[in-house]
Amino acid sequence: MVRIWSAMLATVACLAGMPAEAKETRPLDKGFRIFLDMFPGEYDNAEQVAWAEQEGVPADARHDRIHHLFLPAFGQHVFFVQQWLDNDPSKVYRLRPDAFVHRPECDVFWRRPGGRFAGEMKLET
Repeated sequence: MVRIWSAMLATVACLAGMPAEAKETRPLDKGFRIFLDMFPGEYDNAEQVAWAEQEGVPADARHDRIHHLFLPAFGQHVFFVQQWLDNDPSKVYRLRPDAFVHRPECDVFWRRPGGRFAGEMKLET
């Protein structure tokens, strides 16, 4: 799950933004608009952490409990990002605006199975 959320964050630096007046002339444009509509929200990996404990995954091999808050901030493609550990908002490790911009070296790959988006990264990224 940490990798998935890392992928989500890396996407902030990887997706190409569209001007507000851009028309959806390609399926990618429509997908990007839908992604931006779905992206704002509050997310955590509580289920993953509970599952790992229940399945007896050694403590040093488990993911940390992380919490993410993504709120629209400035314009269509800039989000206010707040992230913290251990379900404790006083343990903030990221607090900043973040934007969707295109970077050719980006290694986040997004698919749209069904009505959701799934991001993946290479392990060495």
